Amino acid sequence: MSDYKIGIVVEGTTDRIIIESALNHIFQDQYYTMIQLQPERNFQHGGFDSTGAGWGGVYRWCRQVVDMGFKISENPSLKKFDIIIIHLDADVAEKDTVMQVF
Repeated sequence: MSDYKIGIVVEGTTDRIIIESALNHIFQDQYYTMIQLQPERNFQHGGFDSTGAGWGGVYRWCRQVVDMGFKISENPSLKKFDIIIIHLDADVAEKDTVMQVF
């Protein structure tokens, strides 16, 4: 079977570790490659790229993808992935919380 390419968009390192553990169980008899799309590591911006970490970083990353003007299925940056996982903690589910920050 072919190697699955999985992109993950997470708030931070702990989320990546948990998702990777779950993927190891789900794909225990198959190969996969996991690439963390967000947060990107960049030591010039406090350890992460300009979108930052946390739920705000996930939100900004998603906005950047939308602003590229492609459908997700046609986006050249995302087409190479078989699966894209976008993770947010449930504590930001309230719309009022999001709107207060942005």
